[in-house]
Amino acid sequence: MAHDATARDPFSNFGSKRDDNSVDIYGPFWLWTGYDPDNRDNQARLRAGTSYSSPFVAGVAALVWAANPSLRANEVWAILRDTAHVGGVGVSGHQRRVNAFAAVSRALAVGESGPSIALSAHENADLNREWTVTANVTDFAGSNCPPVSCSLTWEPAPSRVSGHTAFYRFNTAGLRTVRVTARDLLGREGSTSRTVNVINTPPVVSISQPTAGATFFVGQTVQLLGSATDLNEGPDPGPGAIACRWTSSNPSDPGFPRTGCNTEVAFSSTGPRTLTLSASDPQGLTASASVSITINPAPANLPPSITLGSLSPSTPNYTDGYRWTTRLTAPASATDPEGNTPITYIWRATSFRPGSTAIWRSNVTLSTSTTSGNLDWTPSQNNPSNLIGGFADFGNDCFQGQVVRLTLIARDSLGNESSRSLPDIKVYQCTLD
Repeated sequence: MAHDATARDPFSNFGSKRDDNSVDIYGPFWLWTGYDPDNRDNQARLRAGTSYSSPFVAGVAALVWAANPSLRANEVWAILRDTAHVGGVGVSGHQRRVNAFAAVSRALAVGESGPSIALSAHENADLNREWTVTANVTDFAGSNCPPVSCSLTWEPAPSRVSGHTAFYRFNTAGLRTVRVTARDLLGREGSTSRTVNVINTPPVVSISQPTAGATFFVGQTVQLLGSATDLNEGPDPGPGAIACRWTSSNPSDPGFPRTGCNTEVAFSSTGPRTLTLSASDPQGLTASASVSITINPAPANLPPSITLGSLSPSTPNYTDGYRWTTRLTAPASATDPEGNTPITYIWRATSFRPGSTAIWRSNVTLSTSTTSGNLDWTPSQNNPSNLIGGFADFGNDCFQGQVVRLTLIARDSLGNESSRSLPDIKVYQCTLD
């Protein structure tokens, strides 16, 4: 073989076998020789010739015999032949290239079984989320066998593989079996399997507005604000938002059922009713939350009517939330039916403990103005009452971020009030960047 290549060296012969015009096995044509102990000036250097190829292959045969002295000459040759690399020489006939590692390994492993595999993985996998399984492969001697020496075949085929770890994403729930086969350089195989339970988790729904026991009047615009998420939907790592559906226990209420997690409705009749927010995932699992309210007759003097825009920036810094140094803005205005001005705008915030529905701080005032209802809030610069807690408050849970609910209250000059809330956001004070 040519220097640092698998191809046949131009000065190598093909052998004398007329039937296939090839030697039986190839070895390196170029080898480093020296230095000569008897001539210290004779440094290591490249030398070429079949006179080097022949003793190189013979040396591999000697290693095979040393590994298993009971082998006969024809058995040594059979091992050299059967474990050789095949191809890459670039001529017709035999294209075997001597493989010292595989040959000696086979001599040492005569009568030994194939690789052993132990699988490491969680017994459950979330539907539509990445699940990993790692194969720990050992050879006949109990030593770790890396991918270059023990190749793996996975069934079914994973979405991707890194070393001895396979990554799967299952799109149906139920039990699945993953099987892996390891094949070493000697062609011996070992296999094992793992059963995983793919779980579809029901949606999670919550209602922010209206609150339980709230009262409104006939014809008043009432905000219906909630959220519906599903662990198994949306981009990684989830959960992702899914569609909301509102219903009323009063069949005469107009506009029900209605869709949208943030919508508005006006009631035309008085009395109590229960509003229910429900959501269904693509697999048919459903979840719901309810709140009871009361509709009263319209008062003589009406509260302001609020127009509330969307939060900016609309795209969070992170997958599901904002860095607490982010400036958050939203346009807002209000008009009073009777013209009782000026209107006072009050932005308040309620925050929750990380990873919990427990309230951390309630109705903390962020700003008060009689000239503008617009939100302009940077949490790190305006954090009254420790609205956004830090590491000293939550420890490592601080890195989960805090859900924050932002609510605008519009109060006319006679003290009549109305309110609107933005969809809940998450704010991170503790980050790793």
